[in-house]
Amino acid sequence: AIVVAMAIASERRGVLLTCVLLVGACGGSGSGEGDGSETGSTSQGPGSADATSTADATDTNATTAGTADSADSGSSGGTGEPPPGDEEPTPEHFRECDGDPSGQVIEATPTDYRDLLLTMQPGDVLQLAPGIYDQGLPVTDMNGSPGACFVIEGPADGAPAVLTGSSSRNTVSIRDSSYVVVRNLELDGIGELGDAVKAEGTSMAAHHIVLEGLFIHDHAADQQVVGISTKCPAWDWVIRNNWIETAGTGLYLGDSTGDAPFVSGLIEHNVVLDSTGYDMQIKHQNPRPDLPGLSDHDTTIIRHNVFSKQNDASVTD
Repeated sequence: AIVVAMAIASERRGVLLTCVLLVGACGGSGSGEGDGSETGSTSQGPGSADATSTADATDTNATTAGTADSADSGSSGGTGEPPPGDEEPTPEHFRECDGDPSGQVIEATPTDYRDLLLTMQPGDVLQLAPGIYDQGLPVTDMNGSPGACFVIEGPADGAPAVLTGSSSRNTVSIRDSSYVVVRNLELDGIGELGDAVKAEGTSMAAHHIVLEGLFIHDHAADQQVVGISTKCPAWDWVIRNNWIETAGTGLYLGDSTGDAPFVSGLIEHNVVLDSTGYDMQIKHQNPRPDLPGLSDHDTTIIRHNVFSKQNDASVTD
């Protein structure tokens, strides 16, 4: 099931957005495309023009409910925050990485962060100092637990930690990992072909992943280049308070084959602007694989997001 409730005004870098879009497509088979790449893109991929909507949430047996609130001066800024009291409580299974981390804080710089990443234990925080990080962020075999999640973060304010893209890899590459938080980073694609965040198709699964406070931009060298992509079974993801602009495709969750289900996600308070193809698509699902720990929860919640394609359009060649 997919529950959709999106709306509101949002402001970033002095630009006021007042776009509202509410879409829920139920029971469709998907567009049939997938990016099919571990280091970037191929000629078949997300965001290809078809009969589905630009902001598309598709799943078998989906249900859609929500409100499209008008934007006004009373709406708060950030990324589509609703008026006070206008949001349902967040289910507990999306809050297992909330609270203060239980481990040590490890301070890192562009010269040593890859080495320090390998020393982390569940509950540790890897704090990236402001600067340019050009070697990507491989999140591989990092498996925490509720209350002991791995946290990789940049500064909450001030000068950012900037991870730059590459055509030879995806910037944040997630493989066989769980209970991981990635937050407060700028992901600059610099016109290369790698995705900003990708749960790789070579992974068995990636679950309980939190992506929060990311500024993703300039991943538009091709319509197949994606801001946030999952190509393996993925469940209990929280995608919150992110700003994605100028991507080939904003969010592409699941695979065109239906064999990499995106299950039980929380997608809220995000702004997605000017994608060449889809701002968001959640793919159809075949019968789910028999994987240990695959979520018992069926509902994906999509609420209080802003999707706009005012300044871009799909490629139809």
